[in-house]
Amino acid sequence: MEATRLLTCETDVNAVLTVLWAEKAGVRAGIADVCRLMAEVLGFRRRYRTVARRLRRLEERGILRSDLVEGYADNSLVDAKGAVKVHRLSRVYRRVYTPNERSEEFRRLIGFLKAVCKEHLGVELEEALADSFLLTSLAEKLKGLISRSPDC
Repeated sequence: MEATRLLTCETDVNAVLTVLWAEKAGVRAGIADVCRLMAEVLGFRRRYRTVARRLRRLEERGILRSDLVEGYADNSLVDAKGAVKVHRLSRVYRRVYTPNERSEEFRRLIGFLKAVCKEHLGVELEEALADSFLLTSLAEKLKGLISRSPDC
């Protein structure tokens, strides 16, 4: 299958499903968010560096895209009693991953995911992304279809 060429390992499968789930849930998923959501939703734990590398490679293939998002972090100086001595906000940037809907590879991948959901789970992809049990079942089924080593 063509999609098994696009997703080369279990980490890729879970990262793409997590980014799709985050987009549906309205969450702007950075690398730390993808790590946390993969552990919470799919029960799949990987090191931060592994997830960052796989997300970058998925971006290079055109399946995902990333944007730098500006934010602010509270960097205030606080004394031992908890009183704020100096109030500071620091500007921070983080990389946020979203699906690349314009990519032909992403469209083929979505078609493959829809077919797997319909054939093996009997539901639409949107329903599988909304339910954590169906999402876990989809990840397990895709892991069987990919059948490569979990660490890439």
